[in-house]
Amino acid sequence: MAKAKTASMISPLTASHRIRRYNLAEITPEYVNSILRQAQWGRMAFSYDLHDLMLDTWPRYRQNVNKMTRAISKLEIEIKPGEVEGQEAPSEQALAIHEIVERAIESASPRPGYFELGTTEAMDAILECEAKGPVALEIVWQLSNNIWSPRCYIPFPGRCLGYPYDGLEEDRLMWSPVAASGQLQDFAPNGVLVGVRSQGGIHPLYSGAMRPLVKYWMAAVFGIGWYMQYTQLYGIPWRTVKTDGTQEAMDKGESFLADIGASGYAVTNQDFELTVHDGVSGSGDTLPQATIIELANKTCDLLFLGQSLTTDTSGVGSQALGTIHADTLTENEKSRADWLSNFLTDQLIPAIVRMNFGEIPPEEMPYACVEIPEIEDEKANAERIKLLADIGIPMSRKWVYDALGVPEPLPNEILFGSTQPELQQAPNTQEEIVDEAVPSEEMAMAAQSALDSNRSLPVWNRVISGLGAAESSRARDISNRTAIDSAQIKRMAEFFAKHESERVSASWTYDSKAGRRWLAYGGDAGHEWVQSQLSQ
Repeated sequence: MAKAKTASMISPLTASHRIRRYNLAEITPEYVNSILRQAQWGRMAFSYDLHDLMLDTWPRYRQNVNKMTRAISKLEIEIKPGEVEGQEAPSEQALAIHEIVERAIESASPRPGYFELGTTEAMDAILECEAKGPVALEIVWQLSNNIWSPRCYIPFPGRCLGYPYDGLEEDRLMWSPVAASGQLQDFAPNGVLVGVRSQGGIHPLYSGAMRPLVKYWMAAVFGIGWYMQYTQLYGIPWRTVKTDGTQEAMDKGESFLADIGASGYAVTNQDFELTVHDGVSGSGDTLPQATIIELANKTCDLLFLGQSLTTDTSGVGSQALGTIHADTLTENEKSRADWLSNFLTDQLIPAIVRMNFGEIPPEEMPYACVEIPEIEDEKANAERIKLLADIGIPMSRKWVYDALGVPEPLPNEILFGSTQPELQQAPNTQEEIVDEAVPSEEMAMAAQSALDSNRSLPVWNRVISGLGAAESSRARDISNRTAIDSAQIKRMAEFFAKHESERVSASWTYDSKAGRRWLAYGGDAGHEWVQSQLSQ
């Protein structure tokens, strides 16, 4: 089964690559501007070093980059087998390929003490492309138990990456065996992962979030320098020395004052007349440097997190502002999780498959799914259930307990509290379900819309495939108005009871994944239809 191994590129990484080109003392606005202009020539070394310097010297930038990457890399990566539309289950070959891919991704084992990344750290590095621009990782392969799998991942240094200088050559990310030599060549097949998050039609070299943040970084870093200088002066009296006016006396007086520093005493002679003045007045909080630092940190929050709790509180309550912050942050995380799903599906998984199986039919290719787990709003669920009970709508006891996340008490179990409110029992039992029933036209239309939506989505986000073979078959049966037996009606009833509470979420729409799953079961018409079958 194992195929030929790909050629190594930068592995093993030598110690010379960790040396940086400059430090903070060399930075001037003109120099930073020249670094940013290097992008037009396809050079990435200087911008990589500048990004690392920003991480070293701007705590808020490092904090937000870590939040952005680690919130996604810690999520579970689910690998799903390829599935042909219309088949009830994946083929045996597709399942075998899926098993190998899962084992390969989980087998990364970087050596302790070496600059080698495991799977989670590699996802951190790839996600960082949103901050610093294009990122490339070499896959270091290993052959174990007759399976080629990534042993580790090694980041390409910026001085080994670039785009062609020749204006007539096809524009693409390439690498150089000799750092900063300009001798660019294409990556080895199956040997590299490339992370790029472009901003619409902007070239990837200009897409890193660090570029618009550079001026704020300079303001924050140099503003801190001015701020600390003021802090050192704040409260220290001014001292002056009166001399006879000769150059020699002036030089001695200047040296004398410098030697005093922050000390509270000094020894003088007849050559100097020392005068002590009042200390500097004012507060450091009102300095423009402090405002600049705050503005820089706010802008960094907005760019990475999408919303800052301190951005603008005018006319908005703190609770509402907190909700906006949480919703915006969740949307950004979902976008990054979707991007990572596409990245794994398009690059890492096909590389593993080609290394082990060669070329395969597209429908047998596994795909990745990285999702943000939805957090139930238990308070909102409880308020909704109380409202429904107050207006007299019958509810299933099981559905109420499931919606609240509370286990239903067992018979004769000691219960908490002095009184136990009785919930209305639905007048139906599942034993009364008819043997078979034909779905309505409205159900068929809803199920067909879910199938159509599924075909138009990227493979990693296909709702019907995500439900599994049995549920996919049921959706097709509903769209064809095929008679449904009592066992399937019972499972449909359980589905609607379990997922109805999700519809209270502000993010729930018919275009969301949960909404499309709801449509696959016949939608609202299917929900009513199941209840009507229970009542017969």
